[in-house]
Amino acid sequence: MTAKTRITIEVTPEQADAISAALDLYSRLAIGQVREISHAFRFERVPTYRVENADRFCEIADRIESLTHEMSRALGFLPGASLGIHNTRVHLAGRRAYEVQKVLDKALADHRDPNPNSPGVTHYGLQLRCTHDPEPVATVIQCEKEDVL
Repeated sequence: MTAKTRITIEVTPEQADAISAALDLYSRLAIGQVREISHAFRFERVPTYRVENADRFCEIADRIESLTHEMSRALGFLPGASLGIHNTRVHLAGRRAYEVQKVLDKALADHRDPNPNSPGVTHYGLQLRCTHDPEPVATVIQCEKEDVL
């Protein structure tokens, strides 16, 4: 593909939310925040084997958290530490995911609340670029028919 090639994807707002969550997790993993894996399990944001017993669920969640702490140490991070998204050690794919997520989140936030009294971080969009790629664009359009997608 050439630099002038662009890709358009049409999705529902709910599908865009799922894409945003996936981009967020991927970019966090790219900066070394592997503990996000345990958070995703604990807060049931990833498909998991359903554990009916709350004590058993907590036991499994604690074990996964322990494993992610080991992963962080193996990667050379102190507890709670990670790289910043602009660090040159962060893989370009992780930085790209971050930029796309910020643009997508802003489009969704502006659509859902175009004139917020107190704008949240999602309304800020992509404040500081971390790639030399063309800036991603996300636009929300209102379809006439429900079944357009």
